[in-house]
Amino acid sequence: MGGNDLKKAHKLYRQGKYTQILQLLESQIFRYRQSFQFYYMLGMSCLYTGDFSGAESYLHRALSLKPGHINALLGIAAVHLKQQKTSEALKDWFEVIDQEPKNRYANRGLAVVRQHADPDDLIAFTDSNKLYKLLPKEKQISKITVFSVVLVLILAAALFFYPRYSSYIQDIFAPEVERPEIAALDLSINRYKAEGSSAAADSAELNLSQEELKASYEEVVRYFNRYEDNLAQREINRLLLSNASTELKNKVSTLATYTRTPSFDSLEHNFTYKEVQKHPAFYQDCYVIWKGRVSNLVIGESSINFDLLVGYETEQVLEGIVPVQLNFGAHIDPAFPIEVLGRIEPEGNQIYLEAKSIHQFIPEEE
Repeated sequence: MGGNDLKKAHKLYRQGKYTQILQLLESQIFRYRQSFQFYYMLGMSCLYTGDFSGAESYLHRALSLKPGHINALLGIAAVHLKQQKTSEALKDWFEVIDQEPKNRYANRGLAVVRQHADPDDLIAFTDSNKLYKLLPKEKQISKITVFSVVLVLILAAALFFYPRYSSYIQDIFAPEVERPEIAALDLSINRYKAEGSSAAADSAELNLSQEELKASYEEVVRYFNRYEDNLAQREINRLLLSNASTELKNKVSTLATYTRTPSFDSLEHNFTYKEVQKHPAFYQDCYVIWKGRVSNLVIGESSINFDLLVGYETEQVLEGIVPVQLNFGAHIDPAFPIEVLGRIEPEGNQIYLEAKSIHQFIPEEE
């Protein structure tokens, strides 16, 4: 390996290419056995790729080389929390707070432990990938960054001293990204190209101004950073149905491929039937958990179909009837209430659900 491997790894780390870092560095442990940065990048890369055992080993070594390093402590605290070693995670965060009393990531970690006192709640938190919200986004100044700062200063000066030229200066914006899997994406977009053509506006279901398009796009990225994929998907659908430009629609369509399939425990925002009914197209590919009763059950060779009587689990109020399809085997008894986690597939004003999981409320035998 060449002498520039650590430099290459730094570049990959800034781009969020953690698997490539592991491939580049893991075979060189003997060579860099005294390098804090080597072990730190390996540890954090393992953390981001889900190898928590490897992350713990590498970050411990990093901290032995540089005791008290704040970001390494935050990394090992996240690993300990994932491993349900809560007392060790608390110790790590308190060590950070001793150095930086207002460190928001350590204080956020303490708040998480307080809010998820039940072990099952804590497991649901770490399994939902909200764990990464406890890690700082590390920014390193590079030549490109310095150039960008200088360019911004020049443009600001031009706007101040020569306001008549402001219409010629293009405003490029790129919402700040913290979520690892989308960190390497180019999310920048020209605000003055956010709106599509007049023909696109004529065929759009939703016409938004430039500022509204910009705000909506920033909202998508903000939801992604919070791991609120359901809300992000709804905002993506609004942009896809709007007068947004092809460039902007392509950006959000790419982001949509990174949404995760939730579980009953990890669904971060549930939409009601009443919400979805108002405009089903806004909720395409969003997930919901709805309770009700089973009607018209049909068990086929490769799928199970039934109508979900939403809200009718107590046989008092029927909110609506939603066709449901299961592409997996399951025992369903129409005599008992059911809870469905499903993905919304609207067709016109009709709402369909592709079930991902079900839970039937069958009373235990005495």
